[in-house]
Amino acid sequence: NASGAFLGELPVDRYTFLFHFEDVSMGAWEHSYSSTYTMAERDFEGAIAEGIPSTVAHEFLHIVTPLNIHSEIIEQFNFVRPTPSEHIWLYEGTTEWMSEIAQLRGGLIDLDAYLARVSGKLGADDGFDRDYSLSDLSLNSYSPKGQREWGNIYQRGAVVAGLLDLKLLEHSAGTRGLREVILELADRYGPDTAFDEAGFFDEFAAMTWPGIRPFFEDYVRDTKPLPLSETYASIGVSYEPEVRTGEMEPSFQVQMGLSGDRLVVVGAGEIAASCGLAEGDVLLRFDGSEVTLATAQDAFVRLHGLGADIPFELDVRRGDEEVSLTCQKKLVERIDRHVFRVDPDATPGQVELREAWMRNL
Repeated sequence: NASGAFLGELPVDRYTFLFHFEDVSMGAWEHSYSSTYTMAERDFEGAIAEGIPSTVAHEFLHIVTPLNIHSEIIEQFNFVRPTPSEHIWLYEGTTEWMSEIAQLRGGLIDLDAYLARVSGKLGADDGFDRDYSLSDLSLNSYSPKGQREWGNIYQRGAVVAGLLDLKLLEHSAGTRGLREVILELADRYGPDTAFDEAGFFDEFAAMTWPGIRPFFEDYVRDTKPLPLSETYASIGVSYEPEVRTGEMEPSFQVQMGLSGDRLVVVGAGEIAASCGLAEGDVLLRFDGSEVTLATAQDAFVRLHGLGADIPFELDVRRGDEEVSLTCQKKLVERIDRHVFRVDPDATPGQVELREAWMRNL
């Protein structure tokens, strides 16, 4: 219902969702009138409350992008010698943004929950290469580097789409946001007509206003710092990159990514590095128990439950050798990162724009 309200109406008479539950989660993918999901068997009520609605909404809303809005590269895709499209920010990032904003506007989540999800995406973005743009990711998505950075299309890509929406709403005094432009594009093109790959940013600016054109150069093609504070201020929401809390908590300071079905270290802070853990290490075992994609959640729960100065063992693969490390968490001040707060003293204009932003126009 939330997706149908977001789109104006459900775009198909029949749509099939196929779920397969097993030991590991391997993701989901869309087709024209169906989507399929391979997920780990777990507490189903918890999964419904957390990830499943967003995943289902994302795959379903691909019915708009790219199925009804795509360039000639996608329309005439070369499966023998694949050519990447620069506009994966649109096909995946915007779809991810739609999957969350549709839930907010449909009443499935509240504003605090939505802002917490944006915060989480910014936190995940911190773990990727900050100099690797969304265009870089798109155009190199079939390369090893592009694959390592691929997950950021759902993080930074969605945040950028959200900023674009707010910019459009601010410029139009709350009458036309990204949703409205996307629906216009879907009507203009549809499943059988492609937009011009090279000219799409100019076309988008022509449909909206010329001042939006630099946005794509700065935040899609380039990696300039995202204008979070000034953009969210337009709807009476403050943003701070970090807030010191004065509270102490046990921490290990490590960021993990994926390499096949294994976890790989993509960032090792001072505490993790002090025991010898290094970027690129592939995690094999935690306290003697094998760690794979299927068991990673249990390993993180155990690590999270450890107090400071309690030793634990990590076995990692570093290049061609296996290395055993003895590590421990340390007490550090908790710093909250990417903090959004609704301003209680927002002006009437900011509140009015926020109310427009929170509903389907």
